[in-house]
Amino acid sequence: MMKFLTGVAIGVAVGFSLAKRMMADDPNVVTGPRDNGGSSLLGTQGRRIAERAQIAGLGAIQRARSSIQARLGDGDPTWN
Repeated sequence: MMKFLTGVAIGVAVGFSLAKRMMADDPNVVTGPRDNGGSSLLGTQGRRIAERAQIAGLGAIQRARSSIQARLGDGDPTWN
């Protein structure tokens, strides 16, 4: 049992030190804001497509709801 606990303790210590070393900032890597002209154009087009899909989906939901209301008639007050 003592060998097992010692092994676990050594494993945790080694894992912690390796994780600490892996998470450290590398001074040779330069990070910061990146401005790609194409990515902003792609993002704008993606937002436009998503907005059109949202409007189309909302229209489909409204049409389905009105169709259900027409089939139910005025007898069900929960749909009003």
